[in-house]
Amino acid sequence: MLQVTRNQPVLAPMREMFNSLADGLAGSTLPGTLPVDIVEHTDHYEIRASVPGFTRDQINIEIENGVLDMSAIRTDTELTDVDGETCGMECCMLRSERYNGSRGRQIRLPSEVDDQTVAAKLENGVLTITVAKPAENAPRRITIA
Repeated sequence: MLQVTRNQPVLAPMREMFNSLADGLAGSTLPGTLPVDIVEHTDHYEIRASVPGFTRDQINIEIENGVLDMSAIRTDTELTDVDGETCGMECCMLRSERYNGSRGRQIRLPSEVDDQTVAAKLENGVLTITVAKPAENAPRRITIA
């Protein structure tokens, strides 16, 4: 009987192409990214990122060269109970499924926004970043003489 040997390296580029296409379709569901919603209002942009379980101290927001960089890092090295108290010798972790590590996202801001007008707040696991538009770009009514 004749045996056919398939050359797997020949198929590797095709497999990579389909994987990259699937990654592109997945968008923010890729591991390690922060899922975001971006909303444009008349006078500002609003970016909402899901950061469940992260505290203010674990989140970093920076703007450099028109790029908004958000990152959140959690490293739980100590065991804690539900009240946040460190567990002593009387307890041990049986299972840990909560996210540990870093997540991030970079968003290029429109060129007309002012980096100095950025404000952020964290509420119920949602990070809301507000970036004001310049006043001169706001629509204004022109009177007819």
